Amino acid sequence: MLETKRKENGMDFSKYMIVTDLDGTFLGKGARMVPRNREAVRRFQAGGGLFTIATGRLHLNIRSSLGDPATLVNAPIICCNGAYLYDPTADVIRDVDFIPAEDARDILAFLRTHYPELTFRVSSDKSVRVEALDTPAGEDTKSFNPGTVEVHAPAEEWPMDDWVKIVMRGEGERFFEARDRFNELFAHRLTAITSGTRLWEVQKPEITKAWGLEKLKKAYNGMGNDRIVIACGDQENDLAMLQAADIAVVPANAIDAVKAVSKQVFSHCDEGMIADVIEAIEAGKL
Repeated sequence: MLETKRKENGMDFSKYMIVTDLDGTFLGKGARMVPRNREAVRRFQAGGGLFTIATGRLHLNIRSSLGDPATLVNAPIICCNGAYLYDPTADVIRDVDFIPAEDARDILAFLRTHYPELTFRVSSDKSVRVEALDTPAGEDTKSFNPGTVEVHAPAEEWPMDDWVKIVMRGEGERFFEARDRFNELFAHRLTAITSGTRLWEVQKPEITKAWGLEKLKKAYNGMGNDRIVIACGDQENDLAMLQAADIAVVPANAIDAVKAVSKQVFSHCDEGMIADVIEAIEAGKL
C-alpha cells in the first residue's frame, strides 16, 4: 500500500540512500542553505529515499547552518569524518572512536617543537576547544553554536582522552609542509587529511567517512545494504566515502582528485548540487 501511494504521488525513491558532505557540497557559499536542495530532499524522502549527511563537523555545530537537523535528515548523521554517528531525532551519539591520549600528547609536542606558529582546535564529543579566540583557529569557532566552544590555554591542560579530531588552521606553503611532515612522522598512528584550502585534520588512520558509512549500515540494522548508496563530496576527506559508495557524484567546485573518482559532476554547490542529483534520478540519468 505504501509503495503504491508513493508512486501515485511521485517517484519511488525507496531503493536509494543519499549521503552528502555538508560544507561545499550540500551547503552553498558561506554555509548558506540552498532552498532548492531542501525542497528536493523533502520530495526524495516523501518517495521513500533515505537522506543524511557525512560531515567533518561535530553534531553540536550543524544547527547554525541547518536548523534542527531532525527536520532535514531521516537517517543518522556521520560526524567528525566518521568518528561517530549522531541520531538527531533521539539526540544520541554512538560508536565514538577517540584518538588515544598518548597520541594527543604527541600531537601537541610535534606542534610546539616544529610549528609553534600554527593554531588549532580540538573536537571532542562534547565541545570544541581552542586556546584563544583571537587566532585563526579561534576565529573559525565564532560561527559555531553558542555554548559549544571552550577557551583555555595552554592546550596541555586540556583533557586528553576524549579527542575525536584536531583541526589545523593556516595557509601557505609552510602550512602544508607541516601536514606532510606530520604524516611522515606519525605514519600508521595518525593521519592528516586536507579538508579545505586552509584546513587539515588529524584523526586515527581508519577514521574516514567510508568508515562512518559502514558504522551506519551495521548499527542501524543493515541500513543502506539493500539500497543504492549515492555519495556526494568535494574535498580530500570525502574521497574514501566516494570510493566506497555505489555511485559517487560531486559538485563543480570539487577538487580535481575528487572529480577523478566521480561518476558525474553536477552544478556548483551554491546552485543546488543535491537538487541536481535528485532530478537526475527522476530523469533516469543516474
